Amino acid sequence: MGIFVHNDRGLIYVSVIFILLIILVLSASLVHMLVSNSMAVNSNNDNYRAGYIVESVLELKIEEIIELCDLITNNYLADSQAYDMGDIVSTDGYIFCGPPIFYNYIANSVSDIESLSESADNPFEEYEKEHHYKIIIKCDLDKNHIDIISVGEYRQARKFIKVRLELPAIIYEGMDEYGLHTTVISPAKVIQYYQTFEKIDFQ
Repeated sequence: MGIFVHNDRGLIYVSVIFILLIILVLSASLVHMLVSNSMAVNSNNDNYRAGYIVESVLELKIEEIIELCDLITNNYLADSQAYDMGDIVSTDGYIFCGPPIFYNYIANSVSDIESLSESADNPFEEYEKEHHYKIIIKCDLDKNHIDIISVGEYRQARKFIKVRLELPAIIYEGMDEYGLHTTVISPAKVIQYYQTFEKIDFQ
């Protein structure tokens, strides 16, 4: 008659090892998921900050450009009125050689508009990490618009935005009942504002 020895210890060891492996796999998966979620949250926060940086600066630049264009328009209208009234000196002290030409006022202000371009490192004190923005402004008189290319950076995140403004333009010129020139000028305005995912060449 054979004698069989039954030992449960081996089965218990195998079960324990199997359970430990399951726990290890689940723990590794949980850690990976937590790390991935943390990286995704940080990446989203960085993208948000990069966007805030460039958009807040762009808002100020657009406002400055529009105010400058309004000043140009007002100077032209004042000089036109002075010329019609027989004065020979413009608001800037120049002697008129003929009626004011609006294009010349815009052309003479191109350098002032483009000088609003700028860049800065770490401009926001509330942001502890490295951040940066760059704004380049170019006037195209042939197409009567202003192009703005910009980037905001926060750590490794970048956001590129392009903006196009239409320059002021004369939309009506005529004479009133007193024989004086009547001029209507459209103001500078934003006609395009969009984010681009392609890297912008700032050269």
